[in-house]
Amino acid sequence: MISLVTWNIQYGRGRDDRVDLERQADLLRTFDIIGVQEIERYWRRTGDMDQVARMAELLPDHYHVFAPAMDILKQIGPGPKGAVRRQFGNAVFSRFPILSANPVSLPRRALMSQPTGTRIALDTVIALPSGRHVRFCSTHLDHAQPDLRVEQAEALLKLYREGPLSGGVEHGVRGSDPWWAEEIQAPPVPHDMVLVGDFNLQPHDEAYTRLVGSVDVHYGRMPHLDGFADSWTLTGHAEEEGRTWWDDPAKGQRRLDYVLVSAGLAPLVRSCRILDGDMSDHQPVAVELDLA
Repeated sequence: MISLVTWNIQYGRGRDDRVDLERQADLLRTFDIIGVQEIERYWRRTGDMDQVARMAELLPDHYHVFAPAMDILKQIGPGPKGAVRRQFGNAVFSRFPILSANPVSLPRRALMSQPTGTRIALDTVIALPSGRHVRFCSTHLDHAQPDLRVEQAEALLKLYREGPLSGGVEHGVRGSDPWWAEEIQAPPVPHDMVLVGDFNLQPHDEAYTRLVGSVDVHYGRMPHLDGFADSWTLTGHAEEEGRTWWDDPAKGQRRLDYVLVSAGLAPLVRSCRILDGDMSDHQPVAVELDLA
C-alpha cells in the first residue's frame, strides 16, 4: 500500500498566524508521496527562509523537487552576490526516487483589481518499490477566476493525455554519443497519473466537471476513460461532503483540495480522508493506493 497526501501549507502559516514548518513536517513525514502547494523561498513574511531547503531537512527520508510558479529577483545584499530569487510554488516529496520532473505553466490572465499570480503543474515520474513507475502531479489553480480555472482544467487534461506521447523530459535515441550518455536516463511517461492539489473549485463548478465528467440524471457522475476520478467519491463519500478550506463557517463547507486518479488507478484507491488540524487554512487530503 502506498500512502499519498496533498496539502496547501500556506507557507507554513497556521490559523494561529504562526509560521511553523516543523509541525507541518511532523504530519507529512509519515506519508510515502507528498504534494505541497504554497511553499516559498526568500519572502519577508517568512523570515527570508528557503522553505524548500528547510522542509527537505525536516523530511530527510524523502527525495524532493520544487518548481516556482512565481520567480522574482530579490536583493538581500549588494550586487549579483546579494541577489536571490523570491519564489512561490509547488513541491513533491517522495520516499521513493523521483526520476524526472516537468514543471508546466498553466493558462493565466491578469485582473484589473484582485491580485493573483501564475500557476503551474509539477508533473513527476516516481519509481515505486514494485518496479512500477507512476506519474504524480502537484498543482494549484487560480483562486479568483472560474472561467480561467476551466482553461486550466483543460490544460491539465491535455498534459495528462499527451504525456505518454511527448517522450518525457528527455526523449529520442542518444546512441553512443558520450557527450549525452548518463547512467540514469529520464523514463518514459507512464499512462496513469495521480493529480493532486488545491484546485480552488467545488464539485458543482464547471472545471470539476471537465476533469471528472458530467452528471447523468440516472447514473450520476460519469468519469471518462481519458480523464480523472475523484478519490473522495471513489471511497464512498458524497461530492458535497467534506471541508478542506477554512473560510467563514456561515458560508458552508468548501472542498477545494483533491486527489484525482486516472482510469487505471481508480480501482486501486483504498481510502481517502480529510485530516483534521489548524496548521494551515487548508486541510490535508490523504489517500491509500494499492500499488505496493
